[in-house]
Amino acid sequence: MRVKKTKYTQKTKSLGAKFIALVAIILGLTLSIATAIIIYLQVNERQEILADKATMLGEFVALISSESMLAMDLVSLNEYMVVISKQKDIVYSEITGLNGNLLSNYLSAENFYVKNAIEQHERMVGEITRGAFSEEQVKTLISMIDAGSDIITLTFPIMFDDEILGTVSIAYTTRRIDDASKQFLYYSLISSSVLIIFLACCIYIVFKQGALRPIRHLADGAKRIVAGNFEEKVQCFANNELGQLTLSFNDMMDRLKESIAEKDAAISQMAELNKNLEHRVIERTRKLADSEARVRAIVSAAPEAIITLDEEKFIDSVNPAAESIFNMTANNIVGMHSSGLISKQDSSRFSHIIQTIGSTRTELSAEHESHVHELQGNRLDGSRFPMELVVNPMIYDTKEMYICIMRDVTKRKEMESSLAEAQNKLMESAHQAGMAEIATGVLHNIGNILNTVNISGEQIMATIKSSKVSGLMKANALLDEHLDCLDDYLVNDPKGKVLPQYYLKLGQMIQDEINQIDEETTTLINKISIMKDVIRTQQSYAKGGFLTEHCPLTSLIEDAIAIQQQSLYQAGVNLRRNYLFEGQCIIHKSKLIQVITNLIKNGKEAMQLNDLQNKPKELLIETRDNNDGTASLLVTDDGIGILDENIKKIFNHGFTTKADGHGFGLHMSANSMTEMQGSLSVTSPGKDKGASFIVTVPIVKQDIDEGTNKKVS
Repeated sequence: MRVKKTKYTQKTKSLGAKFIALVAIILGLTLSIATAIIIYLQVNERQEILADKATMLGEFVALISSESMLAMDLVSLNEYMVVISKQKDIVYSEITGLNGNLLSNYLSAENFYVKNAIEQHERMVGEITRGAFSEEQVKTLISMIDAGSDIITLTFPIMFDDEILGTVSIAYTTRRIDDASKQFLYYSLISSSVLIIFLACCIYIVFKQGALRPIRHLADGAKRIVAGNFEEKVQCFANNELGQLTLSFNDMMDRLKESIAEKDAAISQMAELNKNLEHRVIERTRKLADSEARVRAIVSAAPEAIITLDEEKFIDSVNPAAESIFNMTANNIVGMHSSGLISKQDSSRFSHIIQTIGSTRTELSAEHESHVHELQGNRLDGSRFPMELVVNPMIYDTKEMYICIMRDVTKRKEMESSLAEAQNKLMESAHQAGMAEIATGVLHNIGNILNTVNISGEQIMATIKSSKVSGLMKANALLDEHLDCLDDYLVNDPKGKVLPQYYLKLGQMIQDEINQIDEETTTLINKISIMKDVIRTQQSYAKGGFLTEHCPLTSLIEDAIAIQQQSLYQAGVNLRRNYLFEGQCIIHKSKLIQVITNLIKNGKEAMQLNDLQNKPKELLIETRDNNDGTASLLVTDDGIGILDENIKKIFNHGFTTKADGHGFGLHMSANSMTEMQGSLSVTSPGKDKGASFIVTVPIVKQDIDEGTNKKVS
């Protein structure tokens, strides 16, 4: 058993001296506070008595002086002043008339304050005759006396029949009270000091015998422990707290001796464990390198361009996606100013975005919002392309940096341009045809499809705005914060351990976003194709041509539902299907889709007020074989219904019951069905009982023979 010996080098200070000093301080503070309170109370009481005395004298003189003032008996007034001024603590007294003239006063040349005032006056003006002061000299002496800090002057009116004849002024001093208080304080300090010394000595004697001696033995025992001697116990002198402490100290010595033995055994075990430590470190380092490689691979595989800027807005690093989008190599991009990637027309706007984000920089948190900006980017060959930009700030090694995530939106812009071009062609075709009714029908049908196009566009924007790219930026920020200790962070930190797995999931989520955008883009292209078919159909119709084809009725219904799917979902409509006929029909494809789309849209709008009536929004689409070479398609809603007087004119041109309607949709739909050798009719039980629109179409003969009842959903 080995014990490290330590030599005491600090000089120890006496615990008894500290205790005596503490007791003396406590007693001194206690007695000082008590003495101060007593003196304060005595001074206040004496000052109140003196003030009451002066008040009583003043009121008494004011009472008895009224008759003497009426009689101008100055002798009596002088006697009053002499009597008052000779009272203890009274400095002077005077009686003045209403006009301020001095009628009577008494200044005793033996009074301390009067004597000082006279000496001060003689030094300033010259010697004056004592006992025979002029009125001006009296006023001067009184003003000098009143300037004293311990002089209090009281003034009382002399009344006769509620009329003021003059005033009595009495000045008194608190000097005698202050001197007595100081004397009392002096004797109190002396007696308190003697008492403190006596009590401190008594307490020290008791403390020395009862506490210091056991403590010294404990200190000697501690020194023996430091020296490595665990055998000699500390002697216990009393059965009190110090005695218990002594017993605990001896028990501690025994446990310490056992602990040292256990420590030696642990050291031996530790030496054994260290033999495998090097192998474990090598294995951990290899796993850490693999984890870091996976993280870098995920960042490199991100489809968006990720560019970091330093404080001066120069490019610090890029990922492979940035090289692809800008058609530059990393060597060409890194080191150049970020404005070189932005077109000149958007350069100032880009600088403003960076400046705004820098001035409002906050710590990266879950509540941090990233704003998407649309700018024009520059490629190496000088070409420009539209892109979306998200900028977030970060702090790396006390330096402010910026993470820019850029996405090429050329494809989306091209689709938007194609849509605009289709709309322009539609309007041009309508005007060239010179057929107002046909143009109105085209606009109505295109409007139905444009609603779905708009919803798909909004879905794309929602996907972009909720992109997980912000999560990628947060993860990158965590990596940047721990670049200096990345190995330890990814292995030991709870957040660092899950970061590689998060990057793997993030890659899949970003791929899902791309798939969703691609799906919505395909939908947009399909809807644009339908709009082109509508335009071609109307152009053909204007020229007198008409082309029919064999199409599955349910397939056309599903295409129309897809056009209105998102708007039905947003409106809270529950769509039900009941397909009792799934055969081929002989129709014009785009026209029938337009008719069905218009009927679904009208059914949805007819149920807008169902929420206020606590009614569900149910829309039923059915097909059935009429067994006469035709099939029926029914679109039934439970909305506001149709009044009987409106049933016959519901398909008239310009008739509508909607505040924002134009009366073209149902009219054009009825005409279209007539052109396809079909029909469109409506039934309704009445107001607030819903309506059912019935579309009748001719069917292929083989479907008549094969039967129906195919599908119910």
